[in-house]
Amino acid sequence: MADIEKSIYSSTIQRSLFKILRIRVSQINKCVFCIDYHSEETLKHSETAHRMYLLSAWQESPLFTDIEKSTLQLAEETTQISAHGYWMKPTRI
Repeated sequence: MADIEKSIYSSTIQRSLFKILRIRVSQINKCVFCIDYHSEETLKHSETAHRMYLLSAWQESPLFTDIEKSTLQLAEETTQISAHGYWMKPTRI
């Protein structure tokens, strides 16, 4: 995980977006420690509590931009890939 975070922090993704992604993935995984940790960290770095309250319903919230919504959708699909299988059907060889 540390290597993944280093890669993300060296990319062009906004740190604020990465922080809300970590909270959302923690919500999906139902990890109370991670939700608490990432929420506290995110609040310290200027994210609003209002947006964090609405994060579990981001699809319907006007507080998230199209880029944030697209990224949250990708994070959710990736996190839940085992529940739905491949997002692309494998090709037969």
